[in-house]
Amino acid sequence: MVISSLPVRDAGQKPLASLGSLGKDIDMTRTQIESAVASGIPFTLRMADGKEYPVPHRDHISLPPNASYVIVYDDEGRFTVLPLLTMTGLESRVTAAGTKQE
Repeated sequence: MVISSLPVRDAGQKPLASLGSLGKDIDMTRTQIESAVASGIPFTLRMADGKEYPVPHRDHISLPPNASYVIVYDDEGRFTVLPLLTMTGLESRVTAAGTKQE
């Protein structure tokens, strides 16, 4: 009995995706988040399911080293683990003359 089978590809075919290309996307997204945190400007992370997670201050987010997720904390001390692969956007607001919005 065969439980599952993987398709066999010809020697000349290339895979549809590779871990290398996925890693580049993850690094780029992580870099964007790190840059937003370093700017000190409040921002919001948008997810594929439509939920939004505000990050009002750098104390409200953790980026574990080499992880494919971030952790966002709310004002009550609760936290949510957000996979980088499901993030669809990062929104930040800057007022005139590049000053931080309070």
